[in-house]
Amino acid sequence: MKSDASSNNSSNSSGDESNDGVDMTQIRYTTTTDENSQRRRRQGHVMVLLPLTTIHDDTRELVEFRLYVEMAAFLAFTHLQTRDGSVLPFLPDRLQGCDFDLTYRHHDTRFSAIQASRQVVSSYQNTIAEQDDDNSTTTDTPPFCILGAARSVVSQAVSYLGSGLELPQVSSSSTASSLDDSPFFARTVPVTGDAEAMVYYMRQVFGVTHVGLLFIDDTWGRRYETDITVAAEKYNMTVRTVPFANALENRDATVILDNAMRQLQQTQLRYFIAALSPSTWRPVVKAAYHYQLMGSTHPTTTSDSSDAEYVWLLPDLVELVGDSFSLDADTELDIANALHGVGVVNMGMTPHSVLDAKLADASHNPQFQQDFIRHHDEPQLLQDFNFSTPIRSLYQYLTYDAMMAIGITACETPGLFTGQQFYNQLLQIDFEGVTGRVLLDPKTGTRAGADLQFPIVNLILQHNATQKGRISFTPQVAAQVDLLTSSTTPVIQIFHPFLHSNNSTQPPPSLPPLHVNRHLIPNGVLFFGIALAIVVMLLSVGLGIWVLANKSLYIIRVGQPIFLVQLCFGTFLVALTIIPLGWQEDKPGLDAACMAVPWLFCIGYAIAVSALWSKAERINQLLNSGRSFRRLNVQPKDVMKSTLILLGTNLILLTAWTISPWKLSWHRQNLSGNNVDSFGRALESYGACRPDSLLHLCFTVPLILTNLVALLMTTYHTYRARNLPMEFSETLYLFMSLISVCETILLGVPIIFVVFGNPSAYYLIASIVLSIGCLAIIVPMFLPKYLQRHTKAPKGRASSQDLSRLQARSGLGSEASEHQRRQQSGTRFVAILGDKNGSSREIDSLRQELKLIRDGSKRGLDNSSNPEFPFMSKEHPVFSDELNTPSQH
Repeated sequence: MKSDASSNNSSNSSGDESNDGVDMTQIRYTTTTDENSQRRRRQGHVMVLLPLTTIHDDTRELVEFRLYVEMAAFLAFTHLQTRDGSVLPFLPDRLQGCDFDLTYRHHDTRFSAIQASRQVVSSYQNTIAEQDDDNSTTTDTPPFCILGAARSVVSQAVSYLGSGLELPQVSSSSTASSLDDSPFFARTVPVTGDAEAMVYYMRQVFGVTHVGLLFIDDTWGRRYETDITVAAEKYNMTVRTVPFANALENRDATVILDNAMRQLQQTQLRYFIAALSPSTWRPVVKAAYHYQLMGSTHPTTTSDSSDAEYVWLLPDLVELVGDSFSLDADTELDIANALHGVGVVNMGMTPHSVLDAKLADASHNPQFQQDFIRHHDEPQLLQDFNFSTPIRSLYQYLTYDAMMAIGITACETPGLFTGQQFYNQLLQIDFEGVTGRVLLDPKTGTRAGADLQFPIVNLILQHNATQKGRISFTPQVAAQVDLLTSSTTPVIQIFHPFLHSNNSTQPPPSLPPLHVNRHLIPNGVLFFGIALAIVVMLLSVGLGIWVLANKSLYIIRVGQPIFLVQLCFGTFLVALTIIPLGWQEDKPGLDAACMAVPWLFCIGYAIAVSALWSKAERINQLLNSGRSFRRLNVQPKDVMKSTLILLGTNLILLTAWTISPWKLSWHRQNLSGNNVDSFGRALESYGACRPDSLLHLCFTVPLILTNLVALLMTTYHTYRARNLPMEFSETLYLFMSLISVCETILLGVPIIFVVFGNPSAYYLIASIVLSIGCLAIIVPMFLPKYLQRHTKAPKGRASSQDLSRLQARSGLGSEASEHQRRQQSGTRFVAILGDKNGSSREIDSLRQELKLIRDGSKRGLDNSSNPEFPFMSKEHPVFSDELNTPSQH
């Protein structure tokens, strides 16, 4: 937590505070002579902790980019001392009457937290030693404020020391969000959104769903891990992190990097973000190149047809995008090849031409150069440096504003202030700097209320353009991501296609190729099902043709040709269902095939079952007609009536289902279980026809109920007519057919539901069930007819005797044996009447028998008024002479 800003706001004392007898005063009064008068002024020392060198191959190398960043701090220092408003016009008026003078000393941190901590401790040890030395004449004092550090991990370490020493710290480039809780810490750089910018860019431009993060295992790197993870969750991405120890300068560097590279390879990812420091990016990039994780082995070739293998974004490496950045052609060719096609992400800026001009003038001013070098703790580092016009950098601007914030705050804090009082005043700073309005959050000390810009700079290797053994790059801004305070969603501006390491603009897939077992139906199973369908369809067509060709046969006339043809057509459609049932990927019209299955099955089922239903029902009506002695004949219209009702109901429901948004469509479903790859992608799936909503039940339930009721009613009527002689009707075989169909449904449908997730088993069993169901109908109905195709029509009394036996077995009119006998006689007469071959002798004989029954001469019974025997009436046509000739039947 931040220190209490309300504490120590009282006026300052003389500043002669001590710690164990040691004078630790940070602000002192000095006496200056101005013309003929002397003035007492305050003076404080600013310790500049900024990196100038880095360790590379055990050698300290000057980082030119960092040199000009620190030069901006020194230029701001000189403007504060001279009240120069050439860059910030308000400065002279703001500092009018200020009695505060600054001193300046730079210390090279080498990007190291340990080195920076040593510098802070050393400055206090020297001061204490000088105060203990009575003969010391130095006037050096400990710093009242630190400008720096550059890296967040260094600022974190310095802030720990600062909290104990009440030493405020102002950074211009440390962006770790964890520093918001560091005491006495402030910064002119916003808590950067580069993590969100990179994640959003990858998500929107490349369509990335998984990204790898390689980061230094320190405070700064862990901050990147946290920020990247939070941003990835926000934009529905998955992050896999690989940390590595920040100890690449020792002998274990190779082992550390090898382990990190192997972990990156194991992720199987194609997109990476690398949070690297200026001292670590070279060995990391080199290792990634040799592990074939970065760059291309042939970057000089031109290829725009193949996909790049890997995409890297590197944040906070400003030196890579400078015009002066180059690599040694002999020793760093692999690094150059690795960097070709990467993206560098830094915070953007609005150019400030006045400051740029002042820095350019200062870098060519010998007097300024000497003053600048003299204010360094190690001036020998710059003795042989050739100053040139600096490349514009955002961090130059931020550092200039940071020094300005320190100087203005020192002027506006009264008296010989303490570190706490200075920090409290610093949190209230508000001025218009070169980077815009400088306003700090009073709770965190972080720059507040700023719109951020993050250019995505694409590094492009300049082929065959080496100068003096150096390899250079062309930094091309491919896009810019803007984080605006007025919008919750970043804004992306695309300027150029992103060029990858193989000179292709085609990005690689987000994840490695997935080899999924789609559980397609094997060709052998498909051929088997189609063969079953063809057999049943050919059999149906053949039997239909046979019926039409032999419709004059007695056995066909008894079975009625239209009824038999209707059965053949129904089973043909049901068998045809097997064809679209086996439709799968790589074939067009999957959704149409899905809806073809219920159409073919339901229509074929309705046609076949309605024919059976009509036949069974009319046979039962014929049996019951013996009570009224009416001649009945099953006509085609009688069969078509129930067919049209059942078929019409199915057509209405199927049409409504098809035009609704809840029809069947092809879906690929992942198999449940743990068979997934490292990215959670299912390795097994199956395709099936599924509805898009449960509202499909509005159609499927009525369809099932309608056809099920039709099947039950058909079975019931067939059962009632089961005892009819085979040569008179097919009811016995019809009953056997329906029992087989019901058994097939009861056994087959549950199995089909169980194997629904296995397309091969589902198709195989469904094909067999459909084929058996069709054969169960046509084989019992047609095989006996084919075997009896030579049977002749019975003559005379044979028909009456068959029907009499049928009525006797069925028990119709069996109130008493006498009633049964009478009805049998009436039935024989009806049969004779229905037989065109019946003779006049048979009719006369039966008429005499019925007269005796009517008169009651055999049993003495009066039946003339019995409603069960209407033929006993004298007026009944049976006693009319009009029936004397068979031709009038």
